[in-house]
Amino acid sequence: MIYIFEGMDNCLKDTLIQELRTTLSGKTHVLKYSGPPSSVNAEAYQREHFKDMFDLLNLVMDDSLRSLILNRAHLGEAVYSPLYRGYSGDWIFDLEKEYLKRRKNQENIQLILLYDSNNEALISREDGKSFSSNNNTMLSKERDLFIRAFSKSQITRKLQVDLSDYQKNEQISTEQIMAELQKI
Repeated sequence: MIYIFEGMDNCLKDTLIQELRTTLSGKTHVLKYSGPPSSVNAEAYQREHFKDMFDLLNLVMDDSLRSLILNRAHLGEAVYSPLYRGYSGDWIFDLEKEYLKRRKNQENIQLILLYDSNNEALISREDGKSFSSNNNTMLSKERDLFIRAFSKSQITRKLQVDLSDYQKNEQISTEQIMAELQKI
């Protein structure tokens, strides 16, 4: 099974991935993707990087009994490239489409989008490691672009999670989110 966790910084990706790992049997690997080095042509680097990622997923995962969890993958390219790198990353959807056409089994891919519609809550969870701006306008643009990218993705097993919908007593209910994840 392939689990792809995408979304904004400070939206519990790492926490939920660790919880998911405890429920999976067998071999589980977590891969964390990050942006391109500043010393390269960002778009050329990302195109090659994501093509390689999809090739690797096809090579390794079609009939495997292991689980692979991607902490960020390709959707962020459609978000961060127009906001911070100055180009459109929509070519990522063509790569995704080609990848899905080559897969024997698309049912073993799950896409999970995590975001928070409450910018103040996002800012309050800032851990100092975020590359995103803590500016309300930029956070709103980032969220809108993630939702757009999620909608454009052709992966069929998807879960969209607005953390504001899972608040109780000023805490986010990861148990509820995990229950939703088990349903997709």
